[in-house]
Amino acid sequence: MSGALERVRDEPRRRRMMQAEKDEAGDRLIRALALDGQLRVTIARTTGVVREIARRHAMSPAAAAATGRVTTAALMLGTTLKDEQVLTIQVRGDGPLGMLRATADAHGTVRAYATEPQGGEGMSVREAVGGGEGSLLEVIKDLGLKDPYHGLVPLVTGSIYEDVAYYLLTSEQTLSAVGLGERLDEEGRPEVCGGYLVQALPGAGDEVEARIAGLPSIDEMLSESALESVLAQLLPDEEVQIVSDVPVRFECTCSRERFAIGLRLVGEEEAMLILRQEGSPLKLRCHFCTEEYYFSESQLKQLFTEN
Repeated sequence: MSGALERVRDEPRRRRMMQAEKDEAGDRLIRALALDGQLRVTIARTTGVVREIARRHAMSPAAAAATGRVTTAALMLGTTLKDEQVLTIQVRGDGPLGMLRATADAHGTVRAYATEPQGGEGMSVREAVGGGEGSLLEVIKDLGLKDPYHGLVPLVTGSIYEDVAYYLLTSEQTLSAVGLGERLDEEGRPEVCGGYLVQALPGAGDEVEARIAGLPSIDEMLSESALESVLAQLLPDEEVQIVSDVPVRFECTCSRERFAIGLRLVGEEEAMLILRQEGSPLKLRCHFCTEEYYFSESQLKQLFTEN
Protein backbone atom coordinates (compact mmCIF):
# COMPACT_ATOMS: atom_id res chain seq x y z
CA MET A 1 0.00 0.00 0.00
CA SER A 2 1.51 3.32 -1.01
CA GLY A 3 2.35 6.09 1.39
CA ALA A 4 0.05 8.42 -0.58
CA LEU A 5 -2.92 6.11 -0.04
CA GLU A 6 -2.13 5.85 3.68
CA ARG A 7 -2.16 9.67 3.90
CA VAL A 8 -5.52 9.83 2.11
CA ARG A 9 -6.99 7.36 4.59
CA ASP A 10 -5.46 9.25 7.53
CA GLU A 11 -6.93 12.63 6.52
CA PRO A 12 -10.53 11.91 7.65
CA ARG A 13 -9.08 10.61 10.91
CA ARG A 14 -7.24 13.89 11.48
CA ARG A 15 -10.39 15.91 10.75
CA ARG A 16 -12.38 13.78 13.19
CA MET A 17 -9.79 14.29 15.90
CA MET A 18 -9.90 18.06 15.43
CA GLN A 19 -13.71 18.08 15.68
CA ALA A 20 -13.62 15.87 18.77
CA GLU A 21 -11.17 18.22 20.48
CA LYS A 22 -13.50 21.14 19.76
CA ASP A 23 -16.57 19.30 21.10
CA GLU A 24 -14.77 18.16 24.26
CA ALA A 25 -13.40 21.59 25.17
CA GLY A 26 -15.88 22.04 28.03
CA ASP A 27 -15.76 18.50 29.39
CA ARG A 28 -14.42 18.36 32.93
CA LEU A 29 -14.42 16.27 36.07
CA ILE A 30 -14.07 17.73 39.54
CA ARG A 31 -13.60 15.96 42.86
CA ALA A 32 -14.40 17.51 46.20
CA LEU A 33 -14.76 16.78 49.90
CA ALA A 34 -17.55 18.03 52.14
CA LEU A 35 -18.97 17.63 55.66
CA ASP A 36 -15.51 17.70 57.25
CA GLY A 37 -14.17 15.06 54.90
CA GLN A 38 -17.02 12.60 55.45
CA LEU A 39 -18.43 13.01 51.96
CA ARG A 40 -16.60 12.55 48.65
CA VAL A 41 -18.17 14.20 45.61
CA THR A 42 -17.34 13.69 41.94
CA ILE A 43 -19.09 15.67 39.20
CA ALA A 44 -18.50 15.23 35.47
CA ARG A 45 -19.62 16.99 32.32
CA THR A 46 -19.13 14.64 29.39
CA THR A 47 -21.13 16.23 26.56
CA GLY A 48 -18.35 16.32 23.97
CA VAL A 49 -17.05 12.87 24.82
CA VAL A 50 -20.50 11.27 24.49
CA ARG A 51 -21.20 13.23 21.30
CA GLU A 52 -17.99 11.90 19.78
CA ILE A 53 -18.76 8.29 20.75
CA ALA A 54 -22.31 8.58 19.39
CA ARG A 55 -21.04 10.10 16.12
CA ARG A 56 -18.39 7.44 15.57
CA HIS A 57 -20.93 4.65 15.98
CA ALA A 58 -23.92 6.40 14.36
CA MET A 59 -25.88 5.64 17.53
CA SER A 60 -29.61 5.75 18.00
CA PRO A 61 -30.80 8.24 20.66
CA ALA A 62 -31.32 5.41 23.17
CA ALA A 63 -27.87 3.96 22.48
CA ALA A 64 -26.23 7.39 22.81
CA ALA A 65 -27.98 8.02 26.13
CA ALA A 66 -27.24 4.58 27.59
CA THR A 67 -23.62 4.48 26.39
CA GLY A 68 -23.18 8.03 27.64
CA ARG A 69 -24.26 7.00 31.12
CA VAL A 70 -21.84 4.07 31.19
CA THR A 71 -19.09 6.38 29.88
CA THR A 72 -19.70 9.00 32.58
CA ALA A 73 -19.86 6.33 35.29
CA ALA A 74 -16.54 4.83 34.17
CA LEU A 75 -14.87 8.24 34.29
CA MET A 76 -16.17 8.95 37.79
CA LEU A 77 -15.27 5.53 39.19
CA GLY A 78 -11.89 5.85 37.52
CA THR A 79 -10.92 8.82 39.69
CA THR A 80 -9.54 6.42 42.32
CA LEU A 81 -7.08 4.88 39.84
CA LYS A 82 -3.36 5.59 39.73
CA ASP A 83 -0.84 5.91 36.90
CA GLU A 84 -1.43 3.20 34.28
CA GLN A 85 -4.40 1.54 35.98
CA VAL A 86 -7.65 1.26 34.01
CA LEU A 87 -11.28 0.56 34.87
CA THR A 88 -13.94 -0.98 32.64
CA ILE A 89 -17.70 -1.09 33.11
CA GLN A 90 -19.68 -3.66 31.13
CA VAL A 91 -23.47 -3.73 31.09
CA ARG A 92 -25.14 -6.78 29.59
CA GLY A 93 -28.92 -6.44 29.57
CA ASP A 94 -31.54 -8.29 27.59
CA GLY A 95 -32.57 -5.22 25.58
CA PRO A 96 -31.79 -4.40 21.93
CA LEU A 97 -28.50 -2.56 22.67
CA GLY A 98 -26.61 -5.73 23.50
CA MET A 99 -23.53 -5.07 25.62
CA LEU A 100 -22.36 -1.59 26.66
CA ARG A 101 -18.69 -1.18 27.51
CA ALA A 102 -16.63 1.82 28.65
CA THR A 103 -12.98 1.91 29.70
CA ALA A 104 -11.44 4.87 31.57
CA ASP A 105 -8.03 5.58 33.05
CA ALA A 106 -6.59 7.73 35.81
CA HIS A 107 -6.00 10.67 33.47
CA GLY A 108 -9.56 11.45 32.38
CA THR A 109 -9.53 9.57 29.07
CA VAL A 110 -12.29 7.17 28.09
CA ARG A 111 -13.56 5.08 25.18
CA ALA A 112 -16.84 3.22 24.81
CA TYR A 113 -19.16 1.32 22.50
CA ALA A 114 -22.41 -0.63 22.28
CA THR A 115 -22.52 -3.91 20.38
CA GLU A 116 -25.83 -2.86 18.78
CA PRO A 117 -25.47 0.93 18.43
CA GLN A 118 -28.52 1.43 16.20
CA GLY A 119 -30.83 -0.54 18.52
CA GLY A 120 -33.55 0.75 20.82
CA GLU A 121 -35.13 3.28 18.49
CA GLY A 122 -37.92 5.11 20.33
CA MET A 123 -37.12 3.44 23.66
CA SER A 124 -36.08 4.81 27.03
CA VAL A 125 -32.69 3.86 28.45
CA ARG A 126 -34.27 1.30 30.80
CA GLU A 127 -36.15 -0.34 27.93
CA ALA A 128 -33.19 -0.34 25.56
CA VAL A 129 -30.78 -1.77 28.15
CA GLY A 130 -33.21 -4.27 29.65
CA GLY A 131 -32.93 -5.83 33.06
CA GLY A 132 -34.32 -9.32 32.80
CA GLU A 133 -32.95 -12.53 34.23
CA GLY A 134 -29.24 -12.92 33.59
CA SER A 135 -28.66 -9.17 33.03
CA LEU A 136 -25.41 -8.03 34.65
CA LEU A 137 -23.21 -5.06 35.46
CA GLU A 138 -19.52 -5.86 35.72
CA VAL A 139 -16.66 -3.64 36.89
CA ILE A 140 -13.15 -4.70 35.94
CA LYS A 141 -10.13 -2.96 37.46
CA ASP A 142 -6.71 -3.59 35.97
CA LEU A 143 -4.49 -2.45 38.82
CA GLY A 144 -1.25 -3.80 37.40
CA LEU A 145 -1.43 -6.97 39.49
CA LYS A 146 -1.30 -10.55 38.24
CA ASP A 147 -5.07 -10.72 37.78
CA PRO A 148 -7.59 -7.89 37.38
CA TYR A 149 -10.32 -7.29 39.94
CA HIS A 150 -13.84 -8.32 38.85
CA GLY A 151 -17.02 -7.12 40.55
CA LEU A 152 -20.32 -8.48 39.24
CA VAL A 153 -23.90 -7.65 40.20
CA PRO A 154 -27.29 -8.19 38.56
CA LEU A 155 -28.92 -5.19 36.93
CA VAL A 156 -31.63 -3.87 39.23
CA THR A 157 -33.39 -1.46 36.84
CA GLY A 158 -31.36 -0.97 33.65
CA SER A 159 -31.20 2.78 34.33
CA ILE A 160 -27.39 2.48 34.78
CA TYR A 161 -27.22 4.99 37.66
CA GLU A 162 -29.22 2.82 40.06
CA ASP A 163 -27.26 -0.22 38.91
CA VAL A 164 -23.92 1.49 39.59
CA ALA A 165 -25.11 2.59 43.05
CA TYR A 166 -26.16 -1.00 43.77
CA TYR A 167 -22.74 -2.27 42.66
CA LEU A 168 -20.93 0.20 44.94
CA LEU A 169 -23.07 -0.78 47.92
CA THR A 170 -22.88 -4.55 47.47
CA SER A 171 -19.39 -5.05 45.99
CA GLU A 172 -17.45 -2.17 47.54
CA GLN A 173 -19.61 -1.62 50.66
CA THR A 174 -19.84 2.11 49.94
CA LEU A 175 -23.10 4.00 50.37
CA SER A 176 -23.39 6.15 47.27
CA ALA A 177 -25.75 8.38 45.36
CA VAL A 178 -25.24 8.21 41.60
CA GLY A 179 -26.79 10.62 39.11
CA LEU A 180 -26.34 10.02 35.38
CA GLY A 181 -28.30 11.89 32.75
CA GLU A 182 -28.45 13.56 29.39
CA ARG A 183 -30.48 15.93 27.30
CA LEU A 184 -30.83 15.17 23.60
CA ASP A 185 -31.65 17.66 20.85
CA GLU A 186 -34.59 17.39 18.46
CA GLU A 187 -32.63 15.00 16.24
CA GLY A 188 -31.71 12.72 19.14
CA ARG A 189 -28.09 13.84 19.41
CA PRO A 190 -26.42 14.45 22.79
CA GLU A 191 -26.81 18.10 23.79
CA VAL A 192 -25.79 17.94 27.46
CA CYS A 193 -24.42 14.91 29.33
CA GLY A 194 -23.01 14.45 32.80
CA GLY A 195 -23.32 12.95 36.21
CA TYR A 196 -22.43 13.00 39.87
CA LEU A 197 -21.16 10.46 42.38
CA VAL A 198 -21.53 11.22 46.09
CA GLN A 199 -20.07 8.73 48.55
CA ALA A 200 -19.95 8.39 52.31
CA LEU A 201 -16.38 7.80 53.47
CA PRO A 202 -15.49 5.39 56.29
CA GLY A 203 -16.66 6.69 59.65
CA ALA A 204 -19.38 8.93 58.23
CA GLY A 205 -22.31 9.54 60.56
CA ASP A 206 -26.08 9.30 60.11
CA GLU A 207 -26.23 12.91 58.88
CA VAL A 208 -24.12 11.98 55.86
CA GLU A 209 -26.38 9.05 55.00
CA ALA A 210 -29.41 11.33 55.24
CA ARG A 211 -27.80 13.88 52.90
CA ILE A 212 -27.04 11.20 50.33
CA ALA A 213 -30.60 9.89 50.43
CA GLY A 214 -32.00 13.38 49.80
CA LEU A 215 -29.88 14.43 46.81
CA PRO A 216 -31.76 15.81 43.78
CA SER A 217 -31.95 14.24 40.33
CA ILE A 218 -29.18 15.02 37.85
CA ASP A 219 -31.85 16.08 35.33
CA GLU A 220 -32.48 19.20 37.39
CA MET A 221 -28.84 20.26 37.03
CA LEU A 222 -27.98 19.61 33.39
CA SER A 223 -28.79 23.16 32.38
CA GLU A 224 -26.06 24.52 34.64
CA SER A 225 -23.03 25.61 32.64
CA ALA A 226 -20.50 25.41 35.47
CA LEU A 227 -19.74 22.29 37.48
CA GLU A 228 -19.24 24.50 40.52
CA SER A 229 -22.92 25.50 40.20
CA VAL A 230 -23.91 21.84 40.11
CA LEU A 231 -21.81 21.28 43.23
CA ALA A 232 -23.58 24.16 44.96
CA GLN A 233 -26.97 22.64 44.09
CA LEU A 234 -25.93 19.25 45.40
CA LEU A 235 -24.66 20.57 48.71
CA PRO A 236 -26.16 24.01 49.40
CA ASP A 237 -24.85 25.87 52.42
CA GLU A 238 -21.98 23.41 52.81
CA GLU A 239 -18.28 24.25 52.81
CA VAL A 240 -16.78 22.24 49.97
CA GLN A 241 -13.10 21.67 49.23
CA ILE A 242 -12.32 21.01 45.56
CA VAL A 243 -9.34 18.63 45.44
CA SER A 244 -8.98 18.16 41.66
CA ASP A 245 -10.30 19.55 38.40
CA VAL A 246 -9.27 17.72 35.22
CA PRO A 247 -10.37 17.77 31.58
CA VAL A 248 -11.87 14.57 30.20
CA ARG A 249 -11.65 13.38 26.62
CA PHE A 250 -12.30 10.49 24.28
CA GLU A 251 -9.14 8.58 23.44
CA CYS A 252 -8.64 5.12 22.00
CA THR A 253 -5.51 3.05 22.52
CA CYS A 254 -5.83 1.08 19.28
CA SER A 255 -3.05 1.20 16.70
CA ARG A 256 -1.81 -0.68 13.67
CA GLU A 257 0.91 -2.20 15.85
CA ARG A 258 -1.65 -3.58 18.33
CA PHE A 259 -3.65 -5.17 15.53
CA ALA A 260 -0.44 -6.64 14.12
CA ILE A 261 0.20 -8.28 17.50
CA GLY A 262 -3.32 -9.67 17.43
CA LEU A 263 -2.76 -11.13 13.97
CA ARG A 264 0.40 -12.85 15.16
CA LEU A 265 -1.61 -14.41 17.99
CA VAL A 266 -4.20 -15.63 15.49
CA GLY A 267 -1.46 -17.27 13.46
CA GLU A 268 -0.43 -17.11 9.83
CA GLU A 269 -2.67 -19.93 8.61
CA GLU A 270 -5.83 -18.45 10.10
CA ALA A 271 -4.96 -14.88 9.00
CA MET A 272 -4.36 -15.97 5.41
CA LEU A 273 -7.63 -17.94 5.44
CA ILE A 274 -9.54 -14.83 6.49
CA LEU A 275 -7.76 -12.85 3.76
CA ARG A 276 -8.82 -15.36 1.09
CA GLN A 277 -12.42 -15.38 2.36
CA GLU A 278 -12.84 -11.61 2.68
CA GLY A 279 -10.46 -10.38 0.00
CA SER A 280 -7.34 -8.21 0.03
CA PRO A 281 -6.51 -6.03 1.79
CA LEU A 282 -7.62 -7.54 5.11
CA LYS A 283 -9.70 -4.92 6.95
CA LEU A 284 -9.72 -4.84 10.77
CA ARG A 285 -11.97 -2.47 12.71
CA CYS A 286 -11.63 -1.26 16.30
CA HIS A 287 -14.76 -1.87 18.40
CA PHE A 288 -14.18 1.27 20.45
CA CYS A 289 -13.38 3.98 17.92
CA THR A 290 -14.35 2.35 14.56
CA GLU A 291 -10.96 3.15 13.01
CA GLU A 292 -10.00 0.69 10.29
CA TYR A 293 -6.61 -0.87 9.62
CA TYR A 294 -5.65 -2.59 6.38
CA PHE A 295 -3.16 -5.40 5.76
CA SER A 296 -2.34 -6.56 2.24
CA GLU A 297 -1.24 -10.11 1.50
CA SER A 298 2.38 -9.02 1.18
CA GLN A 299 2.18 -7.14 4.47
CA LEU A 300 0.76 -10.20 6.21
CA LYS A 301 3.54 -12.38 4.85
CA GLN A 302 6.12 -9.85 6.00
CA LEU A 303 4.45 -9.69 9.41
CA PHE A 304 4.81 -13.43 9.97
CA THR A 305 8.30 -13.51 8.49
CA GLU A 306 9.38 -10.91 11.05
CA ASN A 307 7.77 -12.96 13.80
